[in-house]
Amino acid sequence: MDVEIVLDVVRKIDELDAVIIVSGDSDFLELKNYMVFENKKNILFVSYEENMAWELRRCWHIYLNRIKDVIILK
Repeated sequence: MDVEIVLDVVRKIDELDAVIIVSGDSDFLELKNYMVFENKKNILFVSYEENMAWELRRCWHIYLNRIKDVIILK
């Protein structure tokens, strides 16, 4: 499944401005590098804090257990 997602993004890279990956799996780190450094595109990782790989914690990310604080208007 991870490979299929990566291939889909690579095939459609010219049509995309950004990608949201709902996973904390470090297998997506190379996709992040490809998107950001080679194509100047944005990628956001969404996962529960306890499931986010340490490599992805240094990328643009949102923790599901904290997302309510981000989306609620105050």
